[in-house]
Amino acid sequence: MTQQPSVGRIVHYHSYGTPGGEFRPEARAAIITAVHWSDTADGEDWQGIEQGVEQPDSEIREAPDYIDSISLAVLNPTGMFFNENVPFSDVPAPGHWSWPPRT
Repeated sequence: MTQQPSVGRIVHYHSYGTPGGEFRPEARAAIITAVHWSDTADGEDWQGIEQGVEQPDSEIREAPDYIDSISLAVLNPTGMFFNENVPFSDVPAPGHWSWPPRT
């Protein structure tokens, strides 16, 4: 992932569709509402300190390079829904988010 997700950016959320096939999986516009970081690529939780924000002990900590998942406000034709801890996928995959294709 060369781009870095941040709060307020527009991404695609890929819906699951319905089990009976009445509705197919589709890409939906979504706004990032939170970015969840981890210390390591194996998913160990990061302690949630914002990058570059001065902490009470006057120590400024840098955010790690790993992004575990993001939270989204997904925009559907019939309304919005909120989804937390959505994983990234390079290719469209149901239940994942990806960057919109460049046209």
